Formats: sequence, structure tokens, C-alpha cells
Amino acid sequence: MDIDLELQEKEVFREIVWEGNFDRIAIWLDGEWSVFASVHYEQKKKDEEPVYILQQQQVMDAYSSDETLDFLIQEIEDMLNARMRNSTYEQA
Repeated sequence: MDIDLELQEKEVFREIVWEGNFDRIAIWLDGEWSVFASVHYEQKKKDEEPVYILQQQQVMDAYSSDETLDFLIQEIEDMLNARMRNSTYEQA
């Protein structure tokens, strides 16, 4: 079974990152994401730990245009898919 995971709500994600309205963003294996300390983050964290955490300063330093934000999203999706493939192989 081959599943391609995608970052959820990409336009909202892009807007929040572009405006810098976050300290940290948590990303879970299923592609969901949430700004730290939000209601969604607290609910999601009860069930599982995030697999990736973006720090505002790192993101703002490295991804300062629409083109580089697209690259960031692609990197996140590649990471999610690599983790999913690795966990699928480990379960087999």
C-alpha cells in the first residue's frame, strides 16, 4: 500500500508562516499541524507526540519568499512520507 501524506491546510499554514504569527508549529505524522499552545495542539498532543517542530526564527531565516515556503512544505511532506514508509517497513 502506497500512501502519499500531505501537509493539511496548506494555504492557512503558508499564511501563518508568512506573517510570522507563531513561536513554534507542531506537525504530526498524519499531516496535521498546529501552532503550539492552541486548543488543537493540546487536543492532538493528548493522543500522540508531533514528529516535527518548526521554530519561528529558523523558518523566518530560511524561508522568506513564496517559492521557499513551497519548498518548506515539500520538505515537510517528504519527511512525513519517509517516516511513514519507515514505520510501515518496521511493522511488516
